[in-house]
Order: sequence, then C-alpha cells, then structure tokens
Amino acid sequence: MSERGQEQLGHGSGSTGGTGSTVRLGCPPLELKAPVAISTDFYPSSARRGWPATLFPPSVTPLIRKVVRCSVRRLRSDSISLAVHMSPVISLPPSPCLTILYAPWLLLDRSFSAEPSSFFPLEPSPKSIPKLNRASASCPLLPSKMAPMILDSPLPEVVSNSTPICSDASVVPPETASKRIKDLWWLHGHPHSKRYSNPKLVSLAALVRHNGVVYRGEKGFLYPQSSEASTPYDSMTWDRFDRVTDALAFSYAHQLEAEIREANISREQPTIALLGGGKSLEYFCTELALQKLGALAVITDFKNSGVDTNGVRKLPMIEVLPAAADSQHSAIDAVKFQDFGDVWERHTFIIHSSGSTGMPKPIVHTNKSMMLIARMYRLFQEFSVENWFLLFPLYHIAGISIALSGLPNGQILSFPPLAWPPSSSSIFTAWKTLLAMGHPVDIVHCAPTLIENMYEYISENGGDFSPLIELQLLQPGGAALSDYIVKALTARGVNVKTTYGSTEIGPPFRSIPHTRDNPKCYSFRNLYPDNPHLKMEEVGEGLYECVVYKGFELAAQLWESSDDPYRTNDLFIQDPPGSGFFVMQGRKDDILVHSNGENTTAGPLQLDIQTSSKIISRALALGHSKPCVSLLVEVHGDFDPESDTTQKQIWETVEQINLRYPGHSQIMQHMICVLRKGQTLPVTPKGNVKRKEAELLYSAEINQLYSDSTSPFQLSISPSEALTEHLRSLLSSISKTPSQDIHDWTSLYDLGIDSRLALCIRSSLSTYLKRPVSLSTIFENPSISKLVSALLLTPPSSPGLGPSREKISVREIVGPIISRLEAEFKSWPTRPANIHTIYPDTGKETVLLTGASGSLGTSLIANLSSYPQVEKIYAMVRGPNHLAKLRKSFDARGMDSSILVEGGKVEVVNFSMQDPLLGLDLEKYIELASRVTIVVQNAWKMDFNLGVEGFEGDCLRNTMSLLRFCQAARPKRLAFTSSISTCMGSGHTSPTVAEEPIGVDPNAALSTGYAQSKYIVERITQTATRILQIPIHLLRIGQLAGSTRTGHWNTSEMWPILFATSLHPSFSSIPTFLSKSVDWIPVDIAAATITDILLTKNLDSESKYEVHNIVNPHPIPWSSLIHMLQSQRKDLQEIPMGTWVKRLNTFLESGMNADELPGLRLLQFFEGMAGDESESKVFKTGKTQKISASLRGCEAFCEDWLRGNLRVWGESGFLK
Repeated sequence: MSERGQEQLGHGSGSTGGTGSTVRLGCPPLELKAPVAISTDFYPSSARRGWPATLFPPSVTPLIRKVVRCSVRRLRSDSISLAVHMSPVISLPPSPCLTILYAPWLLLDRSFSAEPSSFFPLEPSPKSIPKLNRASASCPLLPSKMAPMILDSPLPEVVSNSTPICSDASVVPPETASKRIKDLWWLHGHPHSKRYSNPKLVSLAALVRHNGVVYRGEKGFLYPQSSEASTPYDSMTWDRFDRVTDALAFSYAHQLEAEIREANISREQPTIALLGGGKSLEYFCTELALQKLGALAVITDFKNSGVDTNGVRKLPMIEVLPAAADSQHSAIDAVKFQDFGDVWERHTFIIHSSGSTGMPKPIVHTNKSMMLIARMYRLFQEFSVENWFLLFPLYHIAGISIALSGLPNGQILSFPPLAWPPSSSSIFTAWKTLLAMGHPVDIVHCAPTLIENMYEYISENGGDFSPLIELQLLQPGGAALSDYIVKALTARGVNVKTTYGSTEIGPPFRSIPHTRDNPKCYSFRNLYPDNPHLKMEEVGEGLYECVVYKGFELAAQLWESSDDPYRTNDLFIQDPPGSGFFVMQGRKDDILVHSNGENTTAGPLQLDIQTSSKIISRALALGHSKPCVSLLVEVHGDFDPESDTTQKQIWETVEQINLRYPGHSQIMQHMICVLRKGQTLPVTPKGNVKRKEAELLYSAEINQLYSDSTSPFQLSISPSEALTEHLRSLLSSISKTPSQDIHDWTSLYDLGIDSRLALCIRSSLSTYLKRPVSLSTIFENPSISKLVSALLLTPPSSPGLGPSREKISVREIVGPIISRLEAEFKSWPTRPANIHTIYPDTGKETVLLTGASGSLGTSLIANLSSYPQVEKIYAMVRGPNHLAKLRKSFDARGMDSSILVEGGKVEVVNFSMQDPLLGLDLEKYIELASRVTIVVQNAWKMDFNLGVEGFEGDCLRNTMSLLRFCQAARPKRLAFTSSISTCMGSGHTSPTVAEEPIGVDPNAALSTGYAQSKYIVERITQTATRILQIPIHLLRIGQLAGSTRTGHWNTSEMWPILFATSLHPSFSSIPTFLSKSVDWIPVDIAAATITDILLTKNLDSESKYEVHNIVNPHPIPWSSLIHMLQSQRKDLQEIPMGTWVKRLNTFLESGMNADELPGLRLLQFFEGMAGDESESKVFKTGKTQKISASLRGCEAFCEDWLRGNLRVWGESGFLK
C-alpha cells in the first residue's frame, strides 16, 4: 500500500505522501453518484488571481458535472450588490445526474429576521409545497418500505465512572478531579468505548437532535453580528441550532429533489461538495444540515475551487439562516437519503489533506470517527472547556473537530471575527466581548502564524500578555511554533500545549500534563495506551514511527480491503527513554511545513527547477517553520552566477515552475539566493542534496533571505515616490492586480495578501524606510491608508520623510475625534435660567463614582464615606453581583468592607460604558440625575495594545454620556481622573508641567492610545466648560504607589514586578536610572487629596475649569530608592538598565518561567525602558497643595512605605 500523508493537528508535518500515491476511499470514488457542491464564501475575481487551477484531485473531479451560479448580495457592513461569475478554470464533462451549487459570499445578515418564505427568494416556501409532506407515504423522494431513521432524543444514560479508563493514569483525570470533569468524561459511557452508551446516538444528526432536547434553551454558539472589529456577539441555543439545521436541510432536500430520489433508488449515498471560507456559523450549520440529509459532504478550502460554470441551470441559495420556529424532523426523515446499512459506519465528510504534490487529497470520515473524535476532543484531565474559540477553518480537521467537540457535552463554540485572517486586535476585542457576556474563552487552537502575530502585537503595544495568560490553554497547530516563541510565552505564564494527529488518524496524542508548570509543548503521550491499533514502532536506533492499524476508532476510512498499516512517516524519539513521552524529530520525506500551516513538498519542486534549466545544476527549497519558500541555487560551472543574464534566466525558470504549484509553494524573486562561484551544495553519493548540512553551511545566506533587511521585490520604484504610491506599486506587483484597481482603502486581504506575501511587503518597506517594519504592523493595518498612517506615526530614520510627519499624523487621528465630540455639545439643550431655584444647594454632596472597584476607586469610597457632608455615594460597578464584587475588591486590598451595607451611605449600582443611560433603567437614571452633585469619571481601560480609536466606543463615549448626565436635572460638577501621560510626549518640551489646561498640540501626550484618549478628554472638557458651563476638576494623576495603611500595591503593575524581579534570590540586581526621580504618591493619599479637592468649593462660578497635578510634591532620586531596597537585601547589586534586561533574557533562555521570575512577563516593555533615558518632568503641585492638606502633608516616598509593600508581597508569595 502506498503511503499517504496527513495534515498535522499539532507538531510536525503537513500533508505528505509519495507522488502518484493511490487514494483509498471507503467506497470506489466513481460510485459516488450524486455530488453537489455548495459554496458559502464567494470572493471577487480580483481576490482569486493566482489560485491553483484545481478543484479536486483526479479521484474526485470526475464526480462533479454541473455548476449552479447565483447572484451575490453583500449583507454586512456595506450594501452593495454584485454578481459573481467565476472564470472558467477547468471544464468538466457533462453528466445528467451531478450538480454543484454555489451560495453567496456573505450568507447571513445577522440582524435579519423573517418568515420562512423570505429564505428562498426564487422558490416557494417549503410549507407551500404539498409533495414535501411530513407524511412519508406521500413523498415521491422516498422509496417504498423505507422507515425513517430513529433520532428520538432521550436523556443521556448515566454510566458509572468507577471503571478504570486505561492503564496510564497520567492521561485521565486523577481521583482529585472535580465532579464536573469526571461527569464530562463519563457522560456518554466509558471514554474509550467504541460507541456512545445511548444506542440512539449513532450519527452527528442524531446528536444535534438530542442536544435540541437535552440542552433546550442553553447557549451552544456565540458568533459576531457583523464584520466590524468591535461588533457585539449573538448567541444561538441548541434547540434553535436543531431547528435551523432542519430548515436548511429541508430547503436543500427540495432543491435537490431529483438527485436524492435517484440516490435512494440506487442506494448510493449522495455527495455534496461544500466550498467556502469555513469560518462562520452559517458554514457549520450547512455542514450539519447536510448530515441530516444523510449526504457525504466534501469540505474544502475555497482556494481549491475553480470550475466552468457556463451553460448550467440556476438554483436559489439560502442567504440568511432561517428563524425556524418548529422542528421538521419527520419531514426531513421523509425526504433525506435513507439508511440502508449501519448509520454508525456511514460516510460523513471528505476532508482534504494536501499530499505530496501539495494538491488536495480526499480523506473519508464516518459517523464513527467524527462522533468519537468529538467525544474526546474537549476531555482534558485538569479542567473543563466551557468555551472554545474557533480559529481554524471548518474544512480543516482541527476546525471541524473543535466545532463538533461541543456537541457531546453541550458546551459552547465561539466563532472568530468575520474578517479573515483576523488581526490580533480583533481577536482580543472578541475575547473581551465574550468575557463581558459571561463566557470567557478557555482554549484557542490555531496556526503558529496567528500566535506569532499575537506575540508581536502584544510586545509592540505595552507587553500585556494577560489575554493569553488567562486562557486555560493556547494550542499551536498545523505546524510547529518556534522554540523561541514557546519559551517566551511560557516564561510569561502562558500555558502552551498542543496535540499530535492528522486528518487521517484523528488526534490520539497530546502534550501531557496540560499544567502551566510543564514547559514542554511538544512532548507527546499516547491517549490510548491500551489500544492495539495505535503504536509507536521502532524503525531505527532510538527512532519511532507512529503507525495506525485497521480498527483504530478515530481513524478515517484508510482501508478498503487491505489490512496493511497506515504509516504516518513521522519520526519520534522517546525522551527520556522508556518514559512514554515522544518528541517529534521530523519526517521520512522532506515536507516543508510553513509557519502559516501550509506545506510544500520540496523534492518535486527542486526536481522541476533543476530539470527545467540548463543553467541550474542543483537547487534546494527551504522554508520549514517559515512563512514562505526560499531557494538556494547552484549553477553549472560554465555560467557566471553573479551576471544579470544568469540571474534573469534563473528567475524566468522559477516563474514558469511557479505556475504548476499552489500559491503557498511558489517562490518569490527576492527569496532566491544564487551561490557564488566556487560555492556548492553538499550532496550524497547518489547526488541528492544533504539538506541539514546545506542549511548549516549556508545559514547566513538563508537568514538574510528571511531577515527584515532583505532586498525588496524587484520593482522600478523611484526614491522620490511617496510612500502611498510605493505601496500601491508593491501591492500591484505581488497581487497581480492593476494599480488603478487598488484604492487607498482596499483591504490587503481582498488582494490575496497572506503571511507569505506580507513578508515581501515587510521586506520592501524596511528597505524603503531604512528601519525595521514588523509583520504585526502590516496585519493590524490592512490597507494603504492605514499602513501609511501607522508607519508615519513612528519617527523614521530616513530624513526624506520630514521631521513633522509624526505631528501631522497624530493631529489627523486625534483632531477629527475631538471635533466630532465637541460638535455634539452644540445640539445639547442649555440649562434653564432658574436651575438653582429648582435645585437649591443643600450643603450636602451626593457622588456618582465610576471605576469604583479599582484601587483608586475603593480608596475614594473609603475617604468620601467618612465625611458627614457626603450624603450618598453611588458606586458604579460593571457586571452581575455588583455588591459582592465590590466587597471582594475591598477584602483583597485589606480594606474594611463593613461600609458596604444594604441601605447604607454607599449604594452599588449597575454600570455600562456604552449605554447613554450608563447601564441604568430610565427611572433610576432620573433619580440619580436629580440627586447627584458630583460625578467622578474614574473608569478607563488600561489597554496599551489599542490605538486611540479603540477608546472611542467605551471610554470616550462614556465620558460624553457622563457630561450629558451632568447637564440633566440638578447641576453637577465633573471630576475626571486624567494622567500625567497627557503631558509627557514629544510635543511638551518644557521640563515642568504647570497646573494649567492642556494645549492644542496632541503630541503633548505619549503616543499610546491610552494617553491620547485622556488627552482628548482634557480638550473636550475645556469646551464643555466654555459652552455648557459644566464645572470641571481635571485631575492629572501620577504613579500610584501602595497604600500606606495596608501596604497593598497591585502586583500586576510594572514597578512591583520590577522590584520582585530585582529582589529574587537568583537575580539580586536593581537597574539604575541616572535621570529618574520618584514622585510616586500612595493611593490612599491620592484619594484623600481628591476628596479634599471635591469637598472644597473652590470653583468661583460654574464656568470654572480647575487643573490639579496629583503627584508626590517631594520627589526623591532613583538612587535613594535603591538604597532603601539595599537595606532590605544587602546583596542587591546596581547595574545599568540595559545590563539588567540582558540578564533577564538570560534567565528566559535558561527555561525559567514568569511564575518564578515575574519580570519575564514584561520583558519587551523593560527592553523599551532600557532605550529611554529621558529626564523626568517636574509636575507643579502648588495650587493643589493650597487646597489639600493631604497633599501638603504627603511625605517623600520612604522606607516605611516600601517595607509595608514588601511585607504584603512576601505574604502573598509574590516576593520570593
């Protein structure tokens, strides 16, 4: 039997196999009589240029005979209409019985709600079709004497979990596991049993119907409403999912009436090819609807499609998911393909795994394999997976496995952003949305490219890795994640583990245990140690190959009649020997698995290049764990390798060969290295290039090809061209799109730019700008206009771009936001002239406080509540259980929570930043508007990954809502807790900062979105005072230190992390800052200062605008702080910040993690500090000291305060 390849779920290879390998399906391919293809994600023709001219491999292509086209209407962010006509790529022979259906590019208007008749615009409603009666006897599609499949859904059978699962206790839950985990493992019987304990659960269709009853009303799916980055998420319950898939199945049954009738007569299962992007809920609903029809679904990437659509009939396609008020089980059973054999063994999906040629290869799965993969996929020993976030396409074995894994136990699947590939910021925004809904993401399984982008994005935007740390598990899959990234993430506390498996054999190995203290991501253990059909067979000294025998339940239909084992070609060592832990070493063949999950077979590619040119002697294709293929070329001795003629002819040869290969295997011109005269590729006695030796010998040349400074794509670009036109020319060249069709707003994704081509863009821009440009910058700004703005925000080293570009760019971003917000003030009504008569001053204050549960918020509550003139405090807290949440926050900080009693001075109320009514119902809003006298805006997100636009929808919008609230009913003052970062940018050139309103140059603020958003509020509040006469207390707050009363200082902040790292016994060194001063103010003193300001009516009139700098008025040099620390740790050394960071890197490389050394969490941030030795600014506090006795009495930061912080950190275990 010929070897067949695989598509890795975890480490190692992608799809492989020998050239011309035989494809063995569960039944002869040409006997699958009625295939239908449904395409769910259409793209404009410009996005399809360069796609491989292949729909399916030879074993599948002859099955498809007719194609159906339809018009495409975009239903999301824009309301254009377009008709898509695919260019003829391959012509298929005519046949009367086979059909392909194409559905629209964007299927679902998620806000659409309609009667069933709206779902089929060109056909009557199913309810109006008498021949599709619910009574099977009247249905013309149903052959006589056929009973519909029994799919009733009883409650799951309870099975005793006292039976041992397997002989290896390390791969099953321990005795101490929670009841929830144990129940999940045993819900459908013994976890390694060959069937579900409920005898009626024999198919995916049955499982969907079962869930519709058992989990009625429970959420099963969370999905984005639109393609906007900040879109809300909707939910779908299990019973609605059952009804929706019923309605889809019923509709397809009607449209394919003749094909299903013929299939039932011939007793040959119909085949339907589903072509699409595979990322949406609609796609998944269609997959399961086809299972309800009893069809075999061919699921494949849309990039593998390309068929002649001329001269074919047209059928209407479903454009929105139906409301589906009632289940249609009996009606579907009457019209579906009937079951003639064991439903458990019936084919479900053909999943494409790319083989040795890089072309799609069909792998047939059954109900058995899919049901058993689904049952085991979410079963982890240490935790339960309540919400899995999908980041693999649903035509990939990992994607469909993840999606199906929620079915057995009724757990949630969350869908990714609709824009694909998703940017890191859109992914993190989606996770925050899901967290706010009460469904935090537990696990993410995705391609290494996405993880690398996330790492790069976080590192470049503040270094906050908490989104990844908070995951139960981060799983790279489809290719290997680089060792550097694995170590860096693990050191920061991210739990990185993965799975080994393939399209052919399922996922039978995992990196065990899944705990954070296990740093080994790619050390695998067999989850089925007692299964005789899954073996690690020794094939050499210390080398093992994963081999699967007929009978392994998770495997696809790999065996027709032969019982020959399926050999994966993946080689492992057992490390340590005899331990049962296997580490992958590589493959028998030379597959290049790229970092984006694609794979290229190097052998045929190299051979094609060598035999197509008289110039080329030998060639070596490279690119394992890299985003694209590169090429080393050795020329024959008769040719000059450095001549323009030779290099031109080599490129012409490669260009011709590229046409034979898919896009991810094509070689770009700047990724070719022609070896110099005298340089040769090392070969074996048989003339084969020694890959490993060549990679070592020419490592410098290879690294140069993939470096940031590599020469750009060969374009005729004048140095005088503007960056915009440079980008347009570049995109035109690499996407083969006319430059006039590329607008400033055109999405790079629409041009087909993937990680491979993004590397080319990065290289060209790095050369053009004479500075590094990261891939993250490109992915986060996927259009010319966004890229130009992003690139020019960072001061370039090239003088040709001009010194004022940074300021212009910042103004262009911040200015329109300010103008837009200030324009709203003009539409607000003015206050009545007799407002003070209506609401006389009572001498008492009622305070509305946002951000009440934070460090400063809790201290403000404690201070304000102690004053008799404060009559009431409304503490606004987001989320459910407001009072309990605030009490927990008090207790965690060692504060007295007894002031938080029902009916007391402090009333905890609901809060929403996006709601104009602040999250209150109208009655409560009116009550508070009539009572509140002071509003303290203290709610702001600490997200340094976002640009300023990311603060518009919540923080800035909430501030506008609070200003509007200040105008409603009783007159109010607004106190805004700003930040000293609004005055620490390049535009604020003075060494001192007065207590005065901010100026009009937005460059005064630091370049983070956080600082710029606070700057915007400083500007618009000036306007609010001038136009609306709202009194403003602008509070510029500096670095808050721990409380002098309790010693608590948040251990997630930068300075505590730096101290804990410096004082670690193994580290014992503190960085020096020559020009830094410490003006930190303890949080309790800052809160007392703000209280003094609020309760001192210093505003002469309602038009008064007061600015207060709240920092310690007695700064000390950094050296004094070092002496305080040295008094606690005598062996603490002083070293430069750069040396301190290098030492931190050394600990990272040694394998130490962030739990042991917390500074590793902020390594990138500290690296940035090492390059910033700017002098500290002095913030004047004289005006505030006159008002506040608390600030006047504030001492310089002292050893007693520091000792209290160290004590608390030591008690908590934060300080070693």
